[in-house]
Amino acid sequence: MSRLGDGKPIQIVGVAGIGKTEVCKASLKEWLKLKPQDNAYYINIPDNADPGSLYSHIGSALGKNDVDNLIQLLPLLDEGLYYLDNLESIVSTPIGRKQLEELKINSSIRILFSSRVPLDVCFEEPIIICPFSIDEAISLFILAWNGNQTPKKDDEVLQDFIQKKLGCHALTIVLIARLGYSYSLNTIYEQWEKEGAKLADTECSSERLESLQISLRLTSDAICNKNPIALKLWTIAAIFAEKMVEITAKNLFQDEISSISILCKHNILVKNESGYTMLPPLAQYALDEAINEENGFSWKEARDVIYSYFIRIAKIADRIQSTEENLSARQLILFHFTALTQLVKQDCRIGKPDIDALSILMYSLTNAYQFRAVTSRDLINIAFSFIKGKANALKSLGDLERLLGEPEKARDNYNKSIELYTKEQSNLGLANALKSLGDLERLLGEPEKARDNYNKSIELYTKEQSNLGLANALKSLGDLESRLREPEKARDLYTQAIILYKNEKEPQGLALTLLALGFTEAQIGDEKKAIELIVESYKYAKLTHNELVIDYFKGVSEQIGIPFD
Repeated sequence: MSRLGDGKPIQIVGVAGIGKTEVCKASLKEWLKLKPQDNAYYINIPDNADPGSLYSHIGSALGKNDVDNLIQLLPLLDEGLYYLDNLESIVSTPIGRKQLEELKINSSIRILFSSRVPLDVCFEEPIIICPFSIDEAISLFILAWNGNQTPKKDDEVLQDFIQKKLGCHALTIVLIARLGYSYSLNTIYEQWEKEGAKLADTECSSERLESLQISLRLTSDAICNKNPIALKLWTIAAIFAEKMVEITAKNLFQDEISSISILCKHNILVKNESGYTMLPPLAQYALDEAINEENGFSWKEARDVIYSYFIRIAKIADRIQSTEENLSARQLILFHFTALTQLVKQDCRIGKPDIDALSILMYSLTNAYQFRAVTSRDLINIAFSFIKGKANALKSLGDLERLLGEPEKARDNYNKSIELYTKEQSNLGLANALKSLGDLERLLGEPEKARDNYNKSIELYTKEQSNLGLANALKSLGDLESRLREPEKARDLYTQAIILYKNEKEPQGLALTLLALGFTEAQIGDEKKAIELIVESYKYAKLTHNELVIDYFKGVSEQIGIPFD
């Protein structure tokens, strides 16, 4: 693929399963042969990915699960070639196109991306992937065959079947060849004719997907005949199609080794060193069938397993203390945030989601939303009409709009949440919303409004004996007094917050408050005390295992000339 050398993004286009991914992977290998000193990255984008999630997906592939904007992504981008697979769901929207164009303008990386339809982006003409030649198609069929007797390349009946029925379509060929595990070649021909008569005319072309649909139906029937439970696992795995890490697979599949095995034999699941992946067309087929509760697929059965898993992990991740278990759960939630989003979309798609499970999950994700701001905002909006606890959802939307630079939308959501919390007589929720509204007003330069909201929240936190909430509100009020050049007031508020954070063993809040107190002491004139506090704050920052917090403290150290570590 010589065009990679000119540095302009290249678009590869072809219908589902035609082989775009394999062509691009082969191009990556050829590129590395020519430039072995370069890096090449493969980034798989799941079907129906959120329009604004491009940076998040690239960041996750590079090992950072909390990337939400270009500023956070750019430092991660080593020079090299980046293959973005299955990009149409992101770049078919204005925000997605903007992200791709910004990425190219602001970085020196080379971009190769694939999609099922030509995308309206300001780059070169796309490269269209056509079906295989008959010789290539037969060779692939024989290579993928897993039956007893290997088909012969000069078999005219087989050639006719592959060309006229399968349309020399790559994924269809592999799926049908893998049916050799269950049927003889003659039986496959017979099954194809029966299913083809139901679904479509048997004339196939490169622009039609009847052959893929028939092959998927025959595959699911064969799997169901051997092991009906495997279809439930197919549906579960479809939610995690981008990548299911080994620990997740063990939790979800448990002792279903035989079911996993049959899915792998039929090329539905592909096992690698870190877990399992599934091609987007295979995932979408299972999810579509499961929604209709047809042909052995059941969404209701699958979702119970996935909800149970995610709720358990989200609750662990949501705990206040930063234990090793909690931190691991937080990382897992962020790694699988795309799958989690797919779960909610799929369940709401039917119009009758599991309201209790959905509500518990959305509430448990409250502290994770900030790390996937764009995606989380869309997620809450999708689930909002179904879930209980709408006040908490509105408060979370306010937080996200504030992060995304929409202060008026944030204020509106906070006020709506305050109204609901007041009606529900939920003092703790009301305190949280008031504190967040105070933070917004402080940032907007409305100190009296901010102070009033902080004081109201402090009163409620005290009444509810919520020491961590109280510490957060005291710290925010201290920040306000510091901004208003009232260091003595700020010092008193920070000191109260530090005592509470230490009692609650909350290192992140403690680190940030010690840092703020250090700056306050410097403002008052006690530089020795300031340095002691700042050094102490960094020690607690390291305990958070939060790279954003640690990087922030390293930046502070460079500014003030304190040699940490």
